[in-house]
Amino acid sequence: MNSTKKIEAVCVDCIDEDDVLTLAVGDDKNDPKNFLIIGRFDEDSLSVDECIGFQNESTKYEIASAIEYVELNDVELVITVNDKASSEAGAKNFHAIFKHPIDKFKVSQYLRDIFKNSSTRVIIK
Repeated sequence: MNSTKKIEAVCVDCIDEDDVLTLAVGDDKNDPKNFLIIGRFDEDSLSVDECIGFQNESTKYEIASAIEYVELNDVELVITVNDKASSEAGAKNFHAIFKHPIDKFKVSQYLRDIFKNSSTRVIIK
């Protein structure tokens, strides 16, 4: 599957709670129909990649080791997932297009922290 899904990102939240780093993007703050969540919870028995998960409105659960590529720029966040994740999530590429200005510094710091020491390629422009 090599399709692309676009999300009108009305809400972009960065959360650090109970040792879990989470970046959530959705088309509504209270009841999103389209969303994606990237989370990292470190466990000693797992590789870094296995501690990072991807979830969207099409997945039943968070998918570990799913994210291959992340790019953040002033207008969008681009996520590319692997083939296994794309079959569950309904697309290979996800483009969260920002409808409002975001705190790019905060979002980029969360992305750096989430993907630190992982195999995922992260580009911040």
